[in-house]
Amino acid sequence: MRLSPLPPLRITAWALLAVLPLGALAQEASPVTSTAPVAPPLPVWDYSLGMRWQASDLRHPGISLRPQLGLQYGRWRLGPVDGENWHRFGQVQQDNSLTYDWLRLSHVRTSLSASIQNLDQDSSLEAIRAGRKTVRGKASADYFLPNRWSIGVSVSHDLMQRGGGTAFTPNWTYRHPLSDSSTLLLSQSITWGSPAYWQAGHQLHPDTPSHEGSGFGSWDMQLTYRHRFKPRWVFFSQVGVNRPLGPTYASAPPLVTLYSAQMGVLYFSR
Repeated sequence: MRLSPLPPLRITAWALLAVLPLGALAQEASPVTSTAPVAPPLPVWDYSLGMRWQASDLRHPGISLRPQLGLQYGRWRLGPVDGENWHRFGQVQQDNSLTYDWLRLSHVRTSLSASIQNLDQDSSLEAIRAGRKTVRGKASADYFLPNRWSIGVSVSHDLMQRGGGTAFTPNWTYRHPLSDSSTLLLSQSITWGSPAYWQAGHQLHPDTPSHEGSGFGSWDMQLTYRHRFKPRWVFFSQVGVNRPLGPTYASAPPLVTLYSAQMGVLYFSR
């Protein structure tokens, strides 16, 4: 018996039915087998601007007014720049060191920083003032515990070996949120320093007590209040207590507790 050939139109229909499932399988498999790299988000510049009123020693009248500037690009930052979280988790002791945020997890933060220190003059413009200068490097680590506590440690060292010495400072901080926009922070620290570290501090401030030799020579406590009154504006105030620990230099005044205070406002770009 001889079979009659299929019409061309029917052959085309059967071919389309056979190809369609293969096309669907290829579309479903393409997202899984794709190995194209995903580009990370590009870092952007962030900044903060502000003013700070500071009294370094409340025993002597006088308030200094200083501008504040923060910059950040990627993991590099200078000063405070995180307007979303600074009023809750920012560092209690502020500095203007160039900092690299090495590791930032939900409960662990580490950073490396460096700053220019003038060994002859203590000034907010010490980097450009005349005097013997060095570069002080610092490594810091903070671990956030449950129930609003955190513990940390920082190690600083004179990288150019010009007499700045070495310091080791463990610290702890308790954060008490007053509202979604206000936080009260209580921090304490104690500093161990090498003989060169305490001698450099005594040369800068001969009218204040300073530890002689190596050992724990300073205990500090800060009570800080921060309030974000607008999405990008933060008000802060701080009272500090410093207690020198003996033995001290013979030419230094007797051990007394020093009190300081500061307040200011900051504007953040984000």
